[in-house]
Amino acid sequence: MGSTIEINDTLQITREQGFPKVLDYAKHCRKPFKAGDFRGKEFAFAGKENGFTGALYT
Repeated sequence: MGSTIEINDTLQITREQGFPKVLDYAKHCRKPFKAGDFRGKEFAFAGKENGFTGALYT
């Protein structure tokens, strides 16, 4: 039996494809984000080269 390989390209989503503007790295360095900071938010992305779209609900 073989193993399944899953490619996680989460960090390869551009702002144009829907990477959340609220997830600003400089702001995170000043005051780290917590999961609760995003409670009730929906993040969606589209326009990946492979046609994949998705969403994250918190």
